[in-house]
Formats: sequence, structure tokens, C-alpha cells
Amino acid sequence: MTEVKRRIPAAFLTAVLLLPGAVHVAAPAAPASVQTAGRRGGGRRGGGGKKGGRGPIARPLRMGMFKPGKGAPGGGGARPSTPPGARGAPKEHPTGINQQKQRGHIRGTPQYDNRRRAGKPTSTWAGDESWANSHTYEAWYKGTPDPNRPRVRDYDFGPGHTTGYSPQGQPQRKVRVHMDDDGSIHGHPK
Repeated sequence: MTEVKRRIPAAFLTAVLLLPGAVHVAAPAAPASVQTAGRRGGGRRGGGGKKGGRGPIARPLRMGMFKPGKGAPGGGGARPSTPPGARGAPKEHPTGINQQKQRGHIRGTPQYDNRRRAGKPTSTWAGDESWANSHTYEAWYKGTPDPNRPRVRDYDFGPGHTTGYSPQGQPQRKVRVHMDDDGSIHGHPK
């Protein structure tokens, strides 16, 4: 039996033994000293070494059963490539507001003070944080995507609505919203 096991790949044996109706033979339990010795890996969990990780997917990867980016074996095919120029925002609906970046444009916050101290020209919201957040969401959903920068949207609130002030103190009525890789957004008057 051991000679047969050496010639048959482990993945095939696993598949055959897990088929419905197959006879399963329980392996004798190893003594407690052997079980605990296997767990003390000297702090190395999950791999390292010449052959890579020892996780459940590492061996099939080494055996060539799965190729990253080539789809699952037995169908599915390769992952479709994105046509050039079709890369858009990572998500249609934002996952939330990136408060760290958003507060950099709200007067009175530590982030705003840091931008001013660093000498960055900073536009400022005309209202508080909740006012800025509501305008940011509205600008994301109603705004026009920039064709050269698909993660950026601009929205004009109209001549009677001041959204904020430029670094020179001029009133502004537009809002620009940026989306990060994780889907969070932040906006500032433009």
C-alpha cells in the first residue's frame, strides 16, 4: 500500500477517499508527545523555507494545480483582463468618509491646523463636519466623473450656494470628491 501511495498524488488520494460511499479507515491516534511536538515549530507558523508556505493552498500551488490569475482547474478559464482605459472607481457606492483627509479641510480641526502649518494651500468648508460630509456624499452621487481621473468627481452646487472658501478667502460653490482604493471618499470645496 505504501508503494501505491508514493506513486499516486496526494490530491487524487484525497479526492478518492472523500467520495460518497468510500470506506474510511480511521488512522490510529498519535501519542500526545508526538502531537505537541509537531505544534512547537519554533515560532514559524505557516511557512518560510525553500518551498514556501505550508498552508492548505501552498502545496497545490507548488504542485501546479492552481496558477494564480489563471482561473480554477477544470473550467472557469482565465480571469478576464480589464480593457485599457476602462479602469473606474474601485466601488460605485462609497464605503464611508475618510475622516482624516476630510478634516484637513474643516476649520478648527487638528488636521486642518497641520495642513496650514505645513504651508499647504487649503480650501475650507463653510460649515462643520456633518455639513461637509453631507455635501461630500451629495457631490459623489450627483457629480460628473473626470474622464482622465475616474476616482474623482466634481459637482457645482450653483451660484446661490457657497460650499467653502479658497486658500485666498474667495467663496467657492463647487465640490471635488476623491475615492481611495478602499472605497472611502473625501471632498473639498473647489
